[in-house]
Amino acid sequence: MGVMRRRAFLHSGMLAAAGLSTTAFTGSAAPRVLVAGGGFAGACCALQLRRLNPTIQVTLVDPEARYVTCPMSNEVLAGLRDLDSLTVSRAGLERAGVRYVHDHLASIDAD
Repeated sequence: MGVMRRRAFLHSGMLAAAGLSTTAFTGSAAPRVLVAGGGFAGACCALQLRRLNPTIQVTLVDPEARYVTCPMSNEVLAGLRDLDSLTVSRAGLERAGVRYVHDHLASIDAD
């Protein structure tokens, strides 16, 4: 799948999830989304879901407490910056209301 097709797919999925309202579900439970993997794409998806619809309970599961972003990595290769300058913690996600679980994901049970 090409990069643009993948981005269009992810964008459509985020918009669909953001359009969910709590009235579409039985009971008073807010919609919940689990993001498996918190690299650059997973963290971005989790943040955008919270921004598009703050009622969605977003949980991100990743075994790494920090990750290295992709943008500007060519500057590391060229010696213009160090790898630590591209390393990000999960604190920003948590400030945005994303629940971070520091663990490996073995399976998903929708219930």
